[in-house]
Amino acid sequence: FAGSATVTLAGVIMYVHGATKVSDAEDELCDRGGYPFNPGCQPADSSLTQDEVDRLNAKGSRGETIAMVGVGTMGVGLVMSVIAGYKGFIAKPKQQERAVTIAPTVSKDGAGATLQVRW
Repeated sequence: FAGSATVTLAGVIMYVHGATKVSDAEDELCDRGGYPFNPGCQPADSSLTQDEVDRLNAKGSRGETIAMVGVGTMGVGLVMSVIAGYKGFIAKPKQQERAVTIAPTVSKDGAGATLQVRW
């Protein structure tokens, strides 16, 4: 259960980190005139070059990728947590049947058998 909860937490951290990268890139583009037709983004001067716009767009794209991987990781971890939590804390363990198992072993140097008894 602890492992699946850790995977879920890692997914949350990845999502928050990726979303923060996207937000930072958008804020810098807005502050520096990257969105000239957005009424909320009206800087005093537009000092962005195309290379800077491309760099900020790439930063936002990387953040989006990290966030999406984080969502997937979080989902897998959450499903694993639910299954592990159910099996570990809710479901009653199955009663094992009594059994005797004999498994022969053969090699070039000899032969033998393994006996397993469940009670």
